[in-house]
Amino acid sequence: MDGLSAAASVIAVVQLTTEVTKYCIDAAGALEDRRLLREEVGACGNLLMDLYKLYANDIEGSEKGDDNDARNDTWANKINVLKSENAPLYRLTQTLDAIKTKLRPEKEKGFRKIKTVLKWPFDGKEVAKLIDAMQRERSLLQFALTHESTQLSKEIKETAGENSRRLAELIEHIKVKSTENDNQVAKLSRILTDLQLSNRNIMDRVEDLQVNQMSARQKEVLHWISPMDYAPQQSDIFSRRQPGTGEWLLGSDEYKSWLDTDRQVLFCPGIPGAGKTIMASIVIDSLLGSFHAKPDIGVAYTYCNFRRRNEQRVTDLVANILKQLCEGQPALIALAEDLYLRHNPSRKRPSLQELGRTLQAVAARYSRTYIVIDALDECETDEGTLMIFLQELHDLQKVASTNVFATSRFNTEIMEVFHHTVHLNIRASDHDVRTYLNDKMTRLPTFVQRKPELQEEIKTKILKSVQGMFLLAQLYLDSLIGKRSPKAIRTFLNNLPSDPNTSKAYDTAYNDAMERIEDQVADRTSLGKEALMWISCAKRVLSPLELQHALAIESESEEFDEENLSEIGDIISACAGLITVDEQSDTVRLVHFTTQEYFERTQAHWFPRAASELTAKTMTYLSFDLSPDSSSLNFGQPHLDLENASDIQGNDDTSNYDTSNYDNGLGAVFQRYPFCEYASWYWGDHARDVPEMLDTVEGFLASAKFVNNAELMRQDEKFNISDLKTTGLHEAAFFGLEGAIEWMLQRHPVDSVNSSGMSALEIACEDGHLSAVKLLLKNGASFRGIPMTRAAYAGHHTIVACLFQHGSPLESDALMAALETQNAEPLVRVLLDHGADVNLCDSNGYTPLISAIIRSNEPLAQLLLDRGADVNLPDKYGDLPLHTAIGYDAESLARLLFDYGADINLPNSVGFSPLHCAVYNNSESLSRLLLEYGADVELPNANGNTALRIAVLAEFEDNHLATLLLEHGAKATVENKYGITLFTFVAYKYLLLLIGPAIDCYHIVYVDFLGTRMPMPNWQYCFSLTP
Repeated sequence: MDGLSAAASVIAVVQLTTEVTKYCIDAAGALEDRRLLREEVGACGNLLMDLYKLYANDIEGSEKGDDNDARNDTWANKINVLKSENAPLYRLTQTLDAIKTKLRPEKEKGFRKIKTVLKWPFDGKEVAKLIDAMQRERSLLQFALTHESTQLSKEIKETAGENSRRLAELIEHIKVKSTENDNQVAKLSRILTDLQLSNRNIMDRVEDLQVNQMSARQKEVLHWISPMDYAPQQSDIFSRRQPGTGEWLLGSDEYKSWLDTDRQVLFCPGIPGAGKTIMASIVIDSLLGSFHAKPDIGVAYTYCNFRRRNEQRVTDLVANILKQLCEGQPALIALAEDLYLRHNPSRKRPSLQELGRTLQAVAARYSRTYIVIDALDECETDEGTLMIFLQELHDLQKVASTNVFATSRFNTEIMEVFHHTVHLNIRASDHDVRTYLNDKMTRLPTFVQRKPELQEEIKTKILKSVQGMFLLAQLYLDSLIGKRSPKAIRTFLNNLPSDPNTSKAYDTAYNDAMERIEDQVADRTSLGKEALMWISCAKRVLSPLELQHALAIESESEEFDEENLSEIGDIISACAGLITVDEQSDTVRLVHFTTQEYFERTQAHWFPRAASELTAKTMTYLSFDLSPDSSSLNFGQPHLDLENASDIQGNDDTSNYDTSNYDNGLGAVFQRYPFCEYASWYWGDHARDVPEMLDTVEGFLASAKFVNNAELMRQDEKFNISDLKTTGLHEAAFFGLEGAIEWMLQRHPVDSVNSSGMSALEIACEDGHLSAVKLLLKNGASFRGIPMTRAAYAGHHTIVACLFQHGSPLESDALMAALETQNAEPLVRVLLDHGADVNLCDSNGYTPLISAIIRSNEPLAQLLLDRGADVNLPDKYGDLPLHTAIGYDAESLARLLFDYGADINLPNSVGFSPLHCAVYNNSESLSRLLLEYGADVELPNANGNTALRIAVLAEFEDNHLATLLLEHGAKATVENKYGITLFTFVAYKYLLLLIGPAIDCYHIVYVDFLGTRMPMPNWQYCFSLTP
């Protein structure tokens, strides 16, 4: 490369840094991220200019004939090294080009162009990775300033592989997130391709990456299967263990036997606070560590949590285990992808039966699977969730080598389920408790640390009192931190309860903690108690930032004041050890389930106005001007203060308010106002608990700003803001606030629709508010839209019955919607009682009976058959119910269909009889069942092929199916429609193995086997060959 080319390369990258810097400045939102990225880009540009100046001076010196000691190692040489393929200048160009591609606005006119310019496309993690990529290249540029070309070349070669691999992964990630912009995808694809081709070694690594890691599509499928990720929670819990504890469990005979023996269950009950969750995390960590290099061993785990019961229904639990096992072997994702392809286009969820069947198929691909379930007692018990989940695990063990480890409190119902399994009681060993206390002695006052005998007394008395309850040891130690003298410590120790196996022991510890909170200065006491109120009374788990904002809300304020935010560390400190932050999962919670139980028992004492305070705070937050740039949304309504909220009636027509100040960047809104998501989803749930606040609630519902904020904050970033259309009536129906609905009906037509085209009745039906449904119907709500279908899809059979009682016509899609639900039978029964067509196909072409079979729901299938479902009616694809049952390997359903008269020899649309299907699926059990029920073993398909011919053509690993068919009279001499017998085919198969290499393409003819053209030798030519 000549010097001019080298100089041009540097200048080109400098110009690119200038362009990217401009785009960073022009963008809006993510101010800190933009600044950090802009500074790194600028640093790269400045360093490149330094290199260019050194190069220019070098050239000028050579033209003057200066005797430069470095003449053999000119700056032009160094720059040529820096700009070679897969070198720093090359990769820096690709990085900057990728950033430019994302930031550069599309060539559009007017407002759309402005919006594209303003939207910042990177999240914080992506910015950090982009900065890291540029810093890696900048370090090499810096290396060039102080080292010779040979050293520089060596350093570049040593770092090229890792740098290129990371950059390829980053650009691939950015490309995946650009799926809505074809131009960006194309450009990023070119950058990625160039990067991969620049170094064959890197390309090989990328290919390995594609083989061994999940593609973007696979990740999308898995996230659809289950968005829950327990890995951060596992990391948080395991990090809190005391090093050196828990070894007794891993070393126990019961655990070793469970680990080594197939299909075992190890049930580990324990008293509250014994450390069951920590022990579960130790088991999970041990399993993951032991089997991470063994892809044939699967590990999955779940932490049940009373705060997440709405996210831990039985379908959620099964789906998440399925997801984890698919992650262990990405090739298995194909088994789950069928669910995605079948349901995602219609935005439906798979049934429990479908999930369970797929889980069994995936688990069966492992040589063994270990499943760890913590805190079964915190699992939802409504609608039998816990028992159904345990049954699913039991069914899984029947078909796959699965070992289950479960923890729970001593619960009669759960203990009965595990009555016949191995038990190992969880309790903190004396060694573990003493290890913990030894480690925490430094937290106690100085006078304790100077007195070894006092330390030993503390450890001895706490150890004696807690009797295996690790949490109590922690609480007791926390209580000692503020003691001012040895006497105070001994007084506390002497008053420790002797019987900790009751809630009294915990109440004593928690009462002491609350007394310590109240002994603080007034502001810290207020902060601690309000934080505990929010955490214990919130409807879901809060993030630290959400808690900070909740605590900063001032009821009399017209806007949110960020200066009122408290530091999360100060909040934790004010709560006297009763709350903790899980950093990996970004949540703040009470230290234990017993803490929640304590506050539930004592809420009337500690937080008597909790419901009204939480209602007021959430409504106030939704009354702020929630726009990305903090400017008013200009809905035309002033902020409402709580005291006068009921006096603002009459200005609630939201259709006249300007919503143009909202842009589609709801992500920026959530970033600036992180509590708005919680407030929008749960304000009404808090309000429902305080009917005495009805006047205040009505006043807020009369505010266009409040109602629009609440509706908008429940949307995603793809929501078209210009479509925003809602009223206080719809918001009241969403939460089932009957008093507010009655008041709003005086101000709005009962059938008015919201942004989604839904009436208040449809909203109440979908969300399961029966009393609200009755109230709306009493006030003349019509049956416009699809209220019955919405209620059916949500599983609300009592609301469906209510609609019929009030004269609702049967909706055509209601039955198919009911089939999608977990507990479908009551719904289906109500619909059939009112005339639903038991044989009507849905939009996918499936009959109700076939839909039930696909979901492996035998009780539902029997109900449909009892109510007249045609047992031989095909779907629009020509498959009959019996064929479907065989395709899903559902033997019990096949027997049920026989009982109701299924034709055992009736072919489907491609001429396959049920026996053909069973053989084709290599199912010996179903083939044997069909033969027992009289299936015709010689029945040909459309091509004249019998089941025996299919068994041979399929080339299964063994001949068990062919043997079974021959035992039941199958003949190998029957010709198909092409006149070919099975003997002819077998003779061809073996002859071709012998003489195939001697036959050229001119001596090949084609015949049709099973509808497929297959090459066959020209027999006359073959038999004329000499040996």
